[in-house]
Amino acid sequence: MRGALAAAEIGQPRFVVVRDHRRLAPTLREIGLPCVVKPVDESGSQDVRLCRSEPQVRSHLREILSTRVNAHEQPSAHVALVEEYLGGPEYSVEMFSTAGVARCVGITAKTVTGDPYFVETGHHYPAGLDPDTSRLLITTVRRALSAVGVREGPTHTEVKLLTDRAAIVEINARLAGGRIPELIKLVDRIDLLEQQIRAAAGRPVDLTRMPGGDKVGGIRFLTVDTPGTVLDVAGVDQARACPAYVGFRAAAAGVQVSPPRSGDDRVGHVIAGGPDQRSVDASLNRATNLIRIALVPDEDAPT
Repeated sequence: MRGALAAAEIGQPRFVVVRDHRRLAPTLREIGLPCVVKPVDESGSQDVRLCRSEPQVRSHLREILSTRVNAHEQPSAHVALVEEYLGGPEYSVEMFSTAGVARCVGITAKTVTGDPYFVETGHHYPAGLDPDTSRLLITTVRRALSAVGVREGPTHTEVKLLTDRAAIVEINARLAGGRIPELIKLVDRIDLLEQQIRAAAGRPVDLTRMPGGDKVGGIRFLTVDTPGTVLDVAGVDQARACPAYVGFRAAAAGVQVSPPRSGDDRVGHVIAGGPDQRSVDASLNRATNLIRIALVPDEDAPT
């Protein structure tokens, strides 16, 4: 993907493909610090890390390159990317391609944890961008999909919005994760899973927005600050009574949980819809504040 985007001169971070951590010096001269170090064969921000020093880069590269299997129990590729760190807000552009024509379903605004990890903590749909910014993101993603050869089906492309351009973080040839399809269904009444099945079966795809949905949808992911085992989850009934509250899910009692280092460490979520961003944020804030997850801390957890 990185090679195809570079050949097409599409905005993205500077990058170096690394197969041997001992060849670090020229890589850092090209990319600089801080930089992002990631495996090429993971998902959900697994093992994606911001490194601020050469020892941090070397240590994380050694960890990635020595991994035998990835989180999906597949043989590891033993390849890493060292990438330029890009600041700025992050968005995902949800597209659906038919016969090489990419149609934009919508744009999602995202929040992530602070460094060194990049775990998504919340989404808002639609992103509420001005028309010029929306066009910039959509045009960049369409060019990127063409460059990598996507012609059919849904895609979920993560993009950084910089001062004068957009930069592709990653392209996923699938529906979005992180419950984004649920937000789209809440707002636009489009069932993207149904449309994906229709496309796979050779049936016409219908991305028509239907009236009757909420104007805005949002999701907030629940995380914990210390590792431990879930003892109890309280406050769910009170959270369900929040205005515009839609749904809730959290880890069950007995499940071991940890502070977020990847998407797998999110312990639950709340979803809300409403007439505007302010009302949705108010519902999400109230619901998450009401939900209390009691833990039995790990014995070796820091106190």
